[in-house]
Amino acid sequence: MVFFERVTGFIDLVNRDEFKATSANHGAFLMSKEMPKELQPHEKRVLDEHSELCEKIEKLADFLSKPQPSFIDDDQWFLLNAQLSAMSLYSNILFQRTKAFFK
Repeated sequence: MVFFERVTGFIDLVNRDEFKATSANHGAFLMSKEMPKELQPHEKRVLDEHSELCEKIEKLADFLSKPQPSFIDDDQWFLLNAQLSAMSLYSNILFQRTKAFFK
């Protein structure tokens, strides 16, 4: 079980700057690899899901890097930050799975 701690209004299980660097590295890693075989349908889905998730993470991280809008209360702001952390963790898991496709 993972316990989240509320710190200064947001959860930071995954450092946003580290995620951006890691996300760029994921893309560079995947682009640098030659396909040793044709990917199976489920492998293609994982790659697509990872790519789509990274786009969503970047958009949410950009939104959360700005001051909290007045129309979003503190609880929702906290939850959006928790969502970003969970999405980042999930993205890393998908990336670890994709690395196995290139072995």
